[in-house]
Amino acid sequence: MSRSLVHDVTTDNQTPAAGYLLKELAEKSRVSSADSKDIEGYLLKRLDSASPDVRLKALHAIKYLCINGNDEFRISLQRNNELIRNCQRTDLSLVSSSCCKR
Repeated sequence: MSRSLVHDVTTDNQTPAAGYLLKELAEKSRVSSADSKDIEGYLLKRLDSASPDVRLKALHAIKYLCINGNDEFRISLQRNNELIRNCQRTDLSLVSSSCCKR
């Protein structure tokens, strides 16, 4: 169930994720630490996507869950933040290269 919810939140289009989906994802992360770990794993896999829209939505969902989700989710991401840092560097290079083309 969590995998399909993460997929719905991080669909490959330019429309923002629905707030009720993010809220539902945060509630699921608070059910148990196992659910929180599953959601974390699914979101980190979405950061490996080739689509910048999917990566941006995954980063947005991670930020939302750090604020509103399970505390263990935030603590775990603080320990394993290398994927997020790599994604940030990649996305910044894409933004800067697209801005220079104008």
